[in-house]
Amino acid sequence: MTGLTTNNGPMPALPKQEFLTVKETAEFLNVSASLIYKLCVEQELDHYRFGEGDSAMRIDRNGLMEFIKRRHVKKHEAAEEYDVAPRTSRRVP
Repeated sequence: MTGLTTNNGPMPALPKQEFLTVKETAEFLNVSASLIYKLCVEQELDHYRFGEGDSAMRIDRNGLMEFIKRRHVKKHEAAEEYDVAPRTSRRVP
């Protein structure tokens, strides 16, 4: 996972194990654990349950990478989705 960056600098490396905890997934994506739980419950993010309770939830690293690819928004799509006009430069006299 080299070369990926965020607004806060380089993206952390994806842990090497096959299954990630909700906390590890949230830290990797720089989002809250509650958002990861929500994405799993709403079936946006594939996950597994090994046992009872929320602590038994695991996210497959390959599934996470597929999720990231599906969520990619291209520049022109973002402008349409958020109804944002392209920024123009303004000169200050």
